[in-house]
Amino acid sequence: MAGESVIRIADAAIVILSDAVSASDQEDVERWLIGYNALMAAGDYGRVPAGAHVDDPEGAVKRALALPDRLPGVQLPSLGDLAAWARSAPLTAQLAALAAWLDAGHPVTKDGELLPADAAQAAQWLGVTASQLRYLWEYALGGYWAEITDGAGGQAVAMPGESAAEWESGEPRGAGPISAGPFGAGPFGAAEAGAATLRSWSATLAAVLAGTMDIAVTLDPSGLGTLNVQGLGSLAALKLFLARGEGGLRAARVRDLIMNGAIGDLAWTRVRRQLDARAQSPADPVRVLLDQLAALRAVESSPAGEGSVRLTPLALYALAAELAAAGVEVPVVPPDPAAMSAADLVALHGGVLPAEFEAISGHWIAVHGGQRAAIALLGFAADADAVGRLVAVGVVRALGEAAAMAWRESLRRPEIRPYARIELARLATELADNTMPMVLEPDPDDLTWLATDLLALACGEDDPDPDLIAAQFREAVPAGDEEWILKVMSMGSHPDVVRVLTVLGKHHPDKRVAREARRAAHAASAHRAAGHRASRQSSR
Repeated sequence: MAGESVIRIADAAIVILSDAVSASDQEDVERWLIGYNALMAAGDYGRVPAGAHVDDPEGAVKRALALPDRLPGVQLPSLGDLAAWARSAPLTAQLAALAAWLDAGHPVTKDGELLPADAAQAAQWLGVTASQLRYLWEYALGGYWAEITDGAGGQAVAMPGESAAEWESGEPRGAGPISAGPFGAGPFGAAEAGAATLRSWSATLAAVLAGTMDIAVTLDPSGLGTLNVQGLGSLAALKLFLARGEGGLRAARVRDLIMNGAIGDLAWTRVRRQLDARAQSPADPVRVLLDQLAALRAVESSPAGEGSVRLTPLALYALAAELAAAGVEVPVVPPDPAAMSAADLVALHGGVLPAEFEAISGHWIAVHGGQRAAIALLGFAADADAVGRLVAVGVVRALGEAAAMAWRESLRRPEIRPYARIELARLATELADNTMPMVLEPDPDDLTWLATDLLALACGEDDPDPDLIAAQFREAVPAGDEEWILKVMSMGSHPDVVRVLTVLGKHHPDKRVAREARRAAHAASAHRAAGHRASRQSSR
């Protein structure tokens, strides 16, 4: 989940602050380390509406799902490439064939089901079993591959629907139930034919997530037809989207979250034992869902480990569009490193596996050149939040001496100066045959920026966990140095320092530490107020 991405951010911070200890000549500060902070803690996010597209300008969905304003970015191929992949999916090929079989229309029951003889004919036409046709028919109706109209004599008739028409012709058919979404026009100028294909595919994904497990529990011979799995397919897809920076989730984890949601308080009853016993059965509802999503090219095996699955770029495209419509910013990063900005690169952190981010960073740096890349990243870092700053600084540190000039230029910016001084000091002492001059030791304000950047990760939530705050503070500030670092922080210019100290004073379970933090917060507020008064007087 997202918290794991902060661990990776902290990997660079560990080294940075270890260097800070040496540069500041504070022998009693043995180690600085920021640990785990769940920027969006794992938990019950509720259920995503079964419909494919969300139009939620008021942000009700975002609030209900406890989603942040911004998530790590997604790097997507062109819409043309995505459309070609969508057309390679076995499931969409079957749905296109089913729509072709409907042709001029077939009568259906008042419940929208094919008549028995027609169902048998359709199954034979498609080369599927009766139960497989049950799934396909559900997807056809839910994904607009088929639509029910009134025929002669009031007989309901199933006809090819809008998705089938767009799929066949590649041309949109005007306004309809399928919304193009925020990315419908294509962030990379893809042809409208590709956008039309992806509208059909995205509607199919919604139908698969909404209907698959309902059918599976109905068809299960063990009598699980009353199990409530409504909305849990969409919840699983959301969890996979949020876990993409860790390479997705193990299939067993996906099953657990769905079964827990379906059973609720009955988790230890006979029903749960019965479900767990069927985990390896082909009829297991979650296994059926994952198989159907694989047939749609929506999930794939993950390099994160055996048994793990992750969303494909197709599914990332569709879910990013839904989240964006719900008011959650998900940056879309171009696939070409030459077209990526420093902000694009940083946005990907936490959205891909660490090894993938390292490879993308290396490619981006190679395209832009080390010195130019360092200048761009540090320029971005100066105006970024604590998370973005630490990611950018970590990438630049890996450049070594190639970034020296960029570090020197950054000494003029208080947001970056402590990192620049530490890195320049490290380069001056560690590089062979080095002629670089030593830089001045960090001053108290430098240490304040370092500490506040990192503690801001721990104190960033509206309702932080006191135990988590305490654990992180113990790691960040060695025992005996609490009063010293809190006092230093109170004198700093970091814009978050008052908020961080206030959160520590309110939520740290150690009364002594909380008391010192409150004093430091009061001193920091007074320091800011005095500075504002002096500024007003000097401007008169």
